[in-house]
Formats: sequence, structure tokens, C-alpha cells
Amino acid sequence: VRKELEVNGIEFYPQKEFDEDLEDKTENDKIRQESMPFAVVGSDKEYQVNGKRVLGRKTPWGIIEVENLNHCEFALLRDFVIRTHLQDLKEVTHNIHYETYRAKRLNDNGGLPPVSVDTEESHDSNP
Repeated sequence: VRKELEVNGIEFYPQKEFDEDLEDKTENDKIRQESMPFAVVGSDKEYQVNGKRVLGRKTPWGIIEVENLNHCEFALLRDFVIRTHLQDLKEVTHNIHYETYRAKRLNDNGGLPPVSVDTEESHDSNP
């Protein structure tokens, strides 16, 4: 999967240009090389496995346990998004994605509407 992403020029978070210092770069390089892209299975159903209840998905081959790192990397993804990179995600969402969306919408609508001449006339007629 990594090779396909690279061949097709598809970048994924965390992008290298957001590595602000050596510690961030080292941590993010490790994530990019060892974990990305994550193999994730989600579920909201519980199953009984070896005497305990687990979130999982039933397949013809057995039950994929969401919290079991041997089955699924959901726990790694959760830690990545919530614990280690939440502030980065917020900043990238606001500074890049939202501002890009906002600029596009303003351009699509021709910018802000012009101030109408009627507004100035109504101020002149008030004593």
C-alpha cells in the first residue's frame, strides 16, 4: 500500500513540511515508516472471546478484535490522533483546510457584496 501511495504521489498525514523540530521529525518519521497507513477495522458490536467481551467484527475466518494489535491498528490510530497529534490536527484543519474552503467560497461568490448606495442616502436624510 505504501508503494502505491508513493508511486501515485499521494501524501498522508503527518506531512514532512509540518515537522517543526528534530523531536517532531524523529517521531513522525518513525510513524511514517512503521505504522502508516493504518490497517483499521471498526465496530460497535461486542462478542465473547476467551471469556471476555470485546469490540469486534465477525468474518467467516473468525472475529477481528478492534483493540487487539495483532488484528487491527485502531488503538495506534486512536493514540496518534487523540494523544500525540491532536493539536497538529486542529491547527492543520483550521489554518489550511478551513481557510482554503473559506477563500474558495468567497471567490465562488465573487467576494463580499458591495456596500449599497441606498445606505449612504438613508444616513443623509436622518436629522
